[in-house]
Amino acid sequence: MKRSFGRNREGLPKVMRSGIPTLDLLFQGGYPMGSLCLIEEDPRNNDALNISRCFLGEGCVSDEKLFIYGENLTENLIPDIRRIGDGEHKSSSVQWRYETFSNTSLISEPYCIDLASTASNQRNAVFGVLSPSIDDSYKNLWNTIRQDILSHENANAGRVLILSMLGSSWPKLSYSDIYQFLNSLKTLLRTINGVCMITMPTNTLNANLLNLVYSSCDIILSCESVEGKKSSMLRIKKAPRVLGNINYETIPLRIRDDKCTIAIEQLTAKKHKLHQENA
Repeated sequence: MKRSFGRNREGLPKVMRSGIPTLDLLFQGGYPMGSLCLIEEDPRNNDALNISRCFLGEGCVSDEKLFIYGENLTENLIPDIRRIGDGEHKSSSVQWRYETFSNTSLISEPYCIDLASTASNQRNAVFGVLSPSIDDSYKNLWNTIRQDILSHENANAGRVLILSMLGSSWPKLSYSDIYQFLNSLKTLLRTINGVCMITMPTNTLNANLLNLVYSSCDIILSCESVEGKKSSMLRIKKAPRVLGNINYETIPLRIRDDKCTIAIEQLTAKKHKLHQENA
């Protein structure tokens, strides 16, 4: 392949949209190409999975190749979109929906990812069912992902999703294998203008393994349920380097459900205080 890590006219890394417009606003357009993004799972909610599904749905709209890996996979992982009429949520504007500013989008009118639906056209999706308990599982996973991507080298930018990595059935003794896998994956992503999202039950990992994972990832998002609340809190533990030294962990963010879509909204100081008092 002759692809390289592309840059736009302003000299900033190109980005891949997340499928959640309000999150892209925070990240100045989306996930930078070549990024490894970790979504920390909370067993009390499906937010990590929903963020991942938005990532896939946006890739489907943009005609990008999707490489999806996990132990239990179904085709309903990839959601469809819902077109938005002129009168629907007009006041929300680009705060939660996508306008027609994407050169790669196949849709010429405003839309949002509809998590209650399933994409009918999944021709660009590659599914890989994993058996992580076997010997050399990380080497096998790396070979599978690498071969899948290289066999589709003429496709548009690729999106890789690994669901529940380091779950209960995954081997965790060989830190060197895990480190080598994650860093080899990052190198591959930079050659194809791709982004990889990994969901992970990090609450089950020991401190040493967790530090290894954190240091290997470019972006870390944590979805945390709040007792007595329908919405969850989102913590940006590690933001893309291009955003500078902003401490996103101090910014209170809420994951809000909105008619089978999700939005990330920043809580005002007053709302955040009330939220803390009522939690």
